[in-house]
Amino acid sequence: MKAHNMLSMPGPSPRNVGAVGGNRSYVMLSSLAKLEKALLKWTMNQLVSRFNFTPVVVPNIVYDHIIERCGFPTRSERSQVYKVSGNNQESILDEKSTKSNCENRTLPCVAGTSEFALTAIHIGDIIPSEELPKRYCALSRCYRAEISSVAEESGIYRVRYFNKVEMVGLTMPERSSELHEEFLAIQRDLFSQLGLQYRVLDMPEHELGLSAKKKYDVEAWMEGRQRYGEISSTSNCEDYQSSRLNIRYSHMAERNNQLQVDTGFVHTLNGTACSSTRTLIALIEQNQTDSDKVAIPEPLIPYMNGAKMIPCAEERELLKEVDLYPEL
Repeated sequence: MKAHNMLSMPGPSPRNVGAVGGNRSYVMLSSLAKLEKALLKWTMNQLVSRFNFTPVVVPNIVYDHIIERCGFPTRSERSQVYKVSGNNQESILDEKSTKSNCENRTLPCVAGTSEFALTAIHIGDIIPSEELPKRYCALSRCYRAEISSVAEESGIYRVRYFNKVEMVGLTMPERSSELHEEFLAIQRDLFSQLGLQYRVLDMPEHELGLSAKKKYDVEAWMEGRQRYGEISSTSNCEDYQSSRLNIRYSHMAERNNQLQVDTGFVHTLNGTACSSTRTLIALIEQNQTDSDKVAIPEPLIPYMNGAKMIPCAEERELLKEVDLYPEL
């Protein structure tokens, strides 16, 4: 059964949305908009109250040299990064530039993930070892220049903007594997609480990006596709990002009966706690009832003003059927 009745009300049509935002645009209305807000708020509350993350509000505009140092190309033909353009385009010279060499001129970009800002807020810092690990989380709008003609990636599975709750950790090198497993355990906890059917993949080396040394993908069952689809991942980047952003730790060590300060690059980790559109696909399709309603997962009911099913009776006449898997 595909996900129906959840995307649109009479008034704005898919054609109107495309005219405003272009290909792979979408609008969430009524019950679906409420469900997305509930999902994101619950996830943030879980990370802060149960898992001791520090919430951060991050900028959506990040310089391209920061993104590059986090392991995401911005200048290649296949880059998914949107650059901010215009007559008043802001630019700066990074620290490797000179007045006579503008090749290292860096430009502002719209961030595809809060990972960039959450990691780079410590650029150039030396963090005492006793302050590690640091666990940050952020809810942000993410923008990616996605292009795909694959039928299974149609609808709201692969889109150019979505909301995401991201986790980032900074830790001592000897603890990065442990923290990586902790991030995966948090993801398992959250998706299990939501009652999702999912699986975890230990990704092979050829599937890793530039920055990741080890990566897990979490895939949820999506009934409309009759296959599992990625809803989350977590990566251990070790010192790839920190060495390029110059983020170090300091640690007091005793040698020859003398105290000395050891320094080195911290290890950085990241993980998606909730990617709104893909998680919504899984939630809707795994919780549909025979009456074409969607049962709200128990943890989200308090965030839905007590509603246990959507759409509620008063909304049913307002909502019309929209297929999440239109013909390409």
